[in-house]
Amino acid sequence: MRLLRPLLLASCLLVAASPVFAAVAQTITVDGVNDFDPSNLVQDDRFDTQKFFCTPDSVYPLDLGRVYMTNDNNYLYVGYEWTRHCFNNPNLGLAIDVNTAAGGTSDPFNRKIGWTNLPNKPDFVVYDVPSYPGNTYHFQVMYKWTGVAWGDSTKLVNPLGSGPNALGIVDTSGFVEFKLPLAALGVTTGSQLNLEWWFTQDGTTKGPLDAVMSDNIQMSRYSTTTWDTTAVVEMTQMSPYTVLSFSDAVPPTV
Repeated sequence: MRLLRPLLLASCLLVAASPVFAAVAQTITVDGVNDFDPSNLVQDDRFDTQKFFCTPDSVYPLDLGRVYMTNDNNYLYVGYEWTRHCFNNPNLGLAIDVNTAAGGTSDPFNRKIGWTNLPNKPDFVVYDVPSYPGNTYHFQVMYKWTGVAWGDSTKLVNPLGSGPNALGIVDTSGFVEFKLPLAALGVTTGSQLNLEWWFTQDGTTKGPLDAVMSDNIQMSRYSTTTWDTTAVVEMTQMSPYTVLSFSDAVPPTV
């Protein structure tokens, strides 16, 4: 029994180290309003960056908050809390691994963000550059790892390719929402994904000011923020997600 107790404790710690969340399949209206089922919460990452007291309703302008995910038969839906205040040049990133060891170790946007230490590297990276005074272009792009380099694969989602609002990402309400075709990612029901989200800024010396899963390496903390770095900041963790089976419960209209 003395040997069994440590083994049971070790097993519990291993389970706790792997983020797991209950989920239900949904079709989400991408409009900046959170209509995700509460069970589709991936991670609550609120309030782990430095306060700046920008406005009464936004004292954490670098912070990504609660993150949600779900899917239906056609799309993967992503939503998370973020409100832009105080600082210009925001960049919002998402990395998606489709459960292969292959993938990119560098950042396709040339930020100081890396993936060398993860067993599964990202196969896709999505970047959203929200509009701000002086830059209202609202650039959006999805990159895919070709096996040797990152390539712009936005046309898998939008035939017009990368550019303003190219991925239909809504980011002006305090809740960022978008959807990606499962076919564009090459996944179906039961496929395993791994994902990570981060906030950074324009510039080749910028790292992850906030990271949802890789909290231990983010560059903004409760009392201080490191704005620039010459060294690549290596991400340490991603969240697993299994593409869910979806049944439309709404009867057809005759």
